[in-house]
Amino acid sequence: MVAWVILNAKCFHLGMVYVASTQHIWCLKMVPVSKQIPQLLMEKQFELALTLTNVCENKLDDKVKRMQEIQILYGFDLFCNMRFKEALDLFLKLDVDVSHVIGLYSELFPSEFRNQIEYPGKVPTFTGPDLEKGYTALVEYLTEVRHKLEGITIIIESIFHLMDAIFNSDLLFISPSLDFFCKLMNYPKTIS
Repeated sequence: MVAWVILNAKCFHLGMVYVASTQHIWCLKMVPVSKQIPQLLMEKQFELALTLTNVCENKLDDKVKRMQEIQILYGFDLFCNMRFKEALDLFLKLDVDVSHVIGLYSELFPSEFRNQIEYPGKVPTFTGPDLEKGYTALVEYLTEVRHKLEGITIIIESIFHLMDAIFNSDLLFISPSLDFFCKLMNYPKTIS
C-alpha cells in the first residue's frame, strides 16, 4: 500500500512530494522539462522525449523544429542499430538532405566530402550481410526520393504549361501574381 503524503506545504510548493509505504519513504522532486528531454535523449528514449516536447513546448515553430531534431536523432539511432528500413523511411518523411543519408554509408563518398557532414555520433561501418541489408534499404530510399522529385517536377511542368496556355490565349487576365509569373516564364506583361 502506497500513500501520498504531503508533509510540508512549502515542500510541495518547491516541487517536492513525499510518498510513503509501510516500509519506505520517497521524496519526489519535480525536474523541469528542459532538463528531462536531454536526459531522455541520452537514454535513447526518443518517443518519450517527443511526447514531452509535443506537450510542453509552447511556440509552434520551436516545437516543430525540436521534434524534427529528436526524430533525426531517433533515425540515426535506428540506422546505427541496423534497422535500416525504419531509419531511411523516417529520413524520407523528414526530408533529410539526401547527401546526409548517403553519407551514412562510409564507402560511398570520398572522405573529404564525408568528413564535412556532421552526425550526432560515430557512424558505424557495416560489412557482409549487414552492409547488403543496408544497401538494399538505401536503394529503396533513393527510389522513393526519385519518385518524390518526379512528382514535384510534374507539378512544376503543369504550372508552366498552364501559364503558357494562359499567355498564348486571348483570355489573358491581370492578377497580383501576374508579375511573378511573367518574370518566371520570361514573358512580357502585355494586355490587348
